[in-house]
Amino acid sequence: MERESPVHRNILDNMGEGVMSVNPDGRIMTFNPTAGRLLGIPQEQALGRTFAEVLLAREGLDHFNQALLDAVQEGDVGRQRDVEGVVDGEARTFALTTSYLRAGAADGGGAVREENLGVIAVFGDVTEVKSLRETEKRLAEQLEAQNGKLQTAYRELEENNETLAAALRKVQVTRVAATVFVIVLFLAVGFATWHVGQPVAEDASPVATFAGGATRTLVAKPQRLVSTIALFGRVVPQREVHVASPVDGKVAETHFQYGEPVAKGQRLVNLDTTDVERELRQAQAEHIKAERNFEAVKDWANNPETARVRRELSKAQLALDNQRSKVEQSELLLQQGIVAAVEHDAAVRQYQSQTLDYESLQENYDAVLAKGDEEAQQVARLERDNARVRMESLQEVLRRAVIEAPIDGVVLKPGAGGRGGSELGKGAVVGQGERLLTVGDVEGLAVVGWVDEVDVTKVRASQPVTIRGDAFPELELAGTVARVSRQARPGSGPSTPTFEISAAIEPLPAAARRRLRLGMSARIEVVVQDKPDALLVPIAAVDVRGGDAWLPVKDRETGEIRQVRVEAGLTTLTDVEIVSGLEIGDEVVVGPVGP
Repeated sequence: MERESPVHRNILDNMGEGVMSVNPDGRIMTFNPTAGRLLGIPQEQALGRTFAEVLLAREGLDHFNQALLDAVQEGDVGRQRDVEGVVDGEARTFALTTSYLRAGAADGGGAVREENLGVIAVFGDVTEVKSLRETEKRLAEQLEAQNGKLQTAYRELEENNETLAAALRKVQVTRVAATVFVIVLFLAVGFATWHVGQPVAEDASPVATFAGGATRTLVAKPQRLVSTIALFGRVVPQREVHVASPVDGKVAETHFQYGEPVAKGQRLVNLDTTDVERELRQAQAEHIKAERNFEAVKDWANNPETARVRRELSKAQLALDNQRSKVEQSELLLQQGIVAAVEHDAAVRQYQSQTLDYESLQENYDAVLAKGDEEAQQVARLERDNARVRMESLQEVLRRAVIEAPIDGVVLKPGAGGRGGSELGKGAVVGQGERLLTVGDVEGLAVVGWVDEVDVTKVRASQPVTIRGDAFPELELAGTVARVSRQARPGSGPSTPTFEISAAIEPLPAAARRRLRLGMSARIEVVVQDKPDALLVPIAAVDVRGGDAWLPVKDRETGEIRQVRVEAGLTTLTDVEIVSGLEIGDEVVVGPVGP
């Protein structure tokens, strides 16, 4: 091996795998540059020195050294194995092929004997290939485990479906039985009702008679009918503006007193903004990052990461092309008998390894390019916009941390939906959106009262009202119904539910504005009916029989008194409105003439 030709030397120096040969004396005779790079040993420090000096004393190559020693001791030819090693602190895996070389030589008698030339080792770095294989194996095991879990879940789902089907069958049987029971019950009730209820015949037009023969009559004529409902209430602002907290935090200062007037724009509350300021700084930093990321993604083709991966891919392509040429050269030399088959196999393996490297880099390059596609740009744009909106919203929160009066009025406790009646003071913890206080507009006042379920259907918006109060006895205020609640007041008992109505005082006299105070009690009289031309008769004159109302009316021609069916309307304490069946000028008999 000392008589290497320049061609052989050129091939060894350009091989992608390490080649090392050791003669029978244990001295390293061949050690190409790739072997030095893979083992971390410069070529000039290995050639001509003994195997023990160069490798046995080197840490991390125990398995590599043992493989070479086994080749010497066992005399194996073409043995291949993967060995672990540590080079420059990095764990590596080598695909090692060892051969025990012999050559034939003629002795003095003409016989051919084998001459021991030493051991040759060809090795390459397959660390990444092994990692890929292990990853593939691990993924296969995980997939198999997932399939097992899916099968188990499917079996459990089938069992649950069977149980549910059985339960549904029981429910259906129960429903059928209940339906039959209800049908039988209704038939029984209907049968009983048919036997009990029987109509009673009445005379449609009986003739009234009165003792003594003399009667007292009343001529029907239009009269004014006014029906009212009286209830109690309290004075409130006609308009209320609720003030809520813009953030979660604490109250730093308050600048108002409940019940005192305030002007629009007057400072009411200062909130502690320490947490908001911290969130704003973080939001500003996130906005800067999002802006930079968007600009980078928008010009992703020129991004440093893309350029780096592109360079790596180009280098891998050049290395792959170079290794392909080496394989072709090795195959040619093998056919000519210049190199051993093991060298050609090593070149092929190196080419396969570099092919995997190139494919991996190609996939990585495609993944890097995908970071700048249209979808990635859209995501980056949305993240930038979200960061800007978040930052601007926090800036707006800081601007609103000083809470001012929205209108001229009086500061009130927030009431329902607020702080539960508790006063707002320094150090109070408030939540975002929590109602802190209410400002009542006292330029217009209203009276809020409650009406029961019997009368609430009679009350409608725009009906006139009269308002009086013990605190302002000389004032009689006019107004109209502004609102009628369609929901009972919370806390009303089931037997006596009440509904809130609001009556606006319009117009509000100057004297009333000076005298009235929010929360004063008041009496409300709502006019629910006002008919100027109603026909009224005394309650005593109406006879109700069989669900119909009858009136004794004197015939205008004969003077005969006959019972006339009429339709009654509103009823007062003394009179009844007759809606139909009675005409203006008719004489209604209201009773016998007294002695």
